[in-house]
Amino acid sequence: AFYIQSQSGPKVAFAIGDDMSAPVAGKAKVRFINLNSFSGSNPIAVSVVGAGGVLIPSLVYGDLNSLTYSSVDPATKFKISMSGATDIEFDGGIIAGKNYTIWIDGSSATTLAAHAILQN
Repeated sequence: AFYIQSQSGPKVAFAIGDDMSAPVAGKAKVRFINLNSFSGSNPIAVSVVGAGGVLIPSLVYGDLNSLTYSSVDPATKFKISMSGATDIEFDGGIIAGKNYTIWIDGSSATTLAAHAILQN
């Protein structure tokens, strides 16, 4: 569960389920949620740093319908971007055989921050 205060003031609770099934051998599973209330109608994009390409092209604020897991290699790093914000590179310490939820927030419409939760 996530309990956050949006930029307009109201507190919002998000409850999300888990898929604790094991990832494919040698891989990890990751999913992303956009909790940056400053993003407004600007979606966040998530790419794999290096030759991995775009993982999630459009992640809007609070979209719980897009909480599907993606299979990634261990030590994968992610580029997180949003129109008008400074891109960030995020290293969540991804380990094979583990499941992660990565949430993205920010302190303004031009900043992004990412945080990882190890689920198992």
